[in-house]
Amino acid sequence: MGTRHILDAAIRLETMPRFLLVSSSQVYGVVPPAQQPINEHVPTRPVNHYGASKAAAEQIAFAYHHEHGLPVAIARPFNHTGRGQDPSFVIPKIIAAAREKRISIELGNLDVVRDFLDVRDVTSAYAAMIHDFPDGEIYNIASGRGYHLMDVVRLIEETAGITLTITSQPTLMRSNEIRQAVGDSSAFRSRYRWQPLHELRDTLAWMLADPL
Repeated sequence: MGTRHILDAAIRLETMPRFLLVSSSQVYGVVPPAQQPINEHVPTRPVNHYGASKAAAEQIAFAYHHEHGLPVAIARPFNHTGRGQDPSFVIPKIIAAAREKRISIELGNLDVVRDFLDVRDVTSAYAAMIHDFPDGEIYNIASGRGYHLMDVVRLIEETAGITLTITSQPTLMRSNEIRQAVGDSSAFRSRYRWQPLHELRDTLAWMLADPL
């Protein structure tokens, strides 16, 4: 409903604005490894309420596009992280433990693979879409590289110079966990000549050095 309210406001403006909807890779749901990296032609089959809400927002945005001529484009970012991200997310949670010198941390499912980007690269992608607006198009924003969660833990350990004891806590696991999500952003890269500027190791170092 939040998206619909903004769309309603947009079509009432004297000058029709460009509407960039930031969706999510969660709209794809569970995609078999053989179909990864995931491109924009993979059907949307969300398996959680967040992905479902984003898929619904996409549909209603395109409905306004067709009904009212509102310029609409959709970005589907895969996982991204950076300074200021809420510690309920996995990487900030591990970073917080490392900064506080806590040697033990509880996480959910450790057997997952995610495509992580630096938030600065993601926002630069959004800016490119606003500058050269791809009306009616959908683009993935992704690195194309998958990281096992424990690989991320090891990178943080190496960067921070500590050793963490990770425990998989069943109460933190999701029954509908998406085990692997790696994105194909070749269409976006081809149009915008965009490349991520920050390696994950550099992003983690940036977060660890945050003066808060």
